[in-house]
Amino acid sequence: MKTDSLVKFFRDELSIKDLVSEITPEVQEHLKLLKKGASAPVDVSEGEPFTVTAENILKLISLFKSQSLDEEYLNYIGDVMFFSENIDFENEDISEVVFFISNPDVNGRLDAKFLDQIDKLLKKPNS
Repeated sequence: MKTDSLVKFFRDELSIKDLVSEITPEVQEHLKLLKKGASAPVDVSEGEPFTVTAENILKLISLFKSQSLDEEYLNYIGDVMFFSENIDFENEDISEVVFFISNPDVNGRLDAKFLDQIDKLLKKPNS
């Protein structure tokens, strides 16, 4: 995934539909390898430095809740953000949320209760 595409999405310069279309081949390959029990690399093409904010994460979660973004894509985007050398997080809460959404095997699937907790955490003052 080109991190520049993710940045364009966060800046409302690229629609979620176009972002999903762009990353579908690599997400499908990633899922295919996971199903085989193999190592599933995350393809990160570094772009400009970017700091992920609570607003960015809430945008992704909102799209997931509205079923405009599948969980597997949200997980993959989380992996890309987590592994990118040029993407930083505004604070530790955001970093932890990205870790949780990118690791369903460790943290379980994203359910309504968990997403509500993320909303509260990221919407609190000074997050």
